[in-house]
Amino acid sequence: MQPKDTYCVFCRSTERHVPLTENQQRWVREKKGATLYVGDLIMCAGGTCRKVRSSGNTRRFHPEFLRIPEGVD
Repeated sequence: MQPKDTYCVFCRSTERHVPLTENQQRWVREKKGATLYVGDLIMCAGGTCRKVRSSGNTRRFHPEFLRIPEGVD
């Protein structure tokens, strides 16, 4: 999956979204469960947002949002 510019509901603007790295995918699985499919998740790279959602949905993918910490790359 390639980075793409798409609307971020958290930033309320169009921002660059990037696919998760392996370390970021591992972090999401630790938080949400080992069976969660993370292959289609993207992270907002706008400023300090770093919030995660699915690539085909403009809304967050879970009722409680996930923000990937700065140290997880």
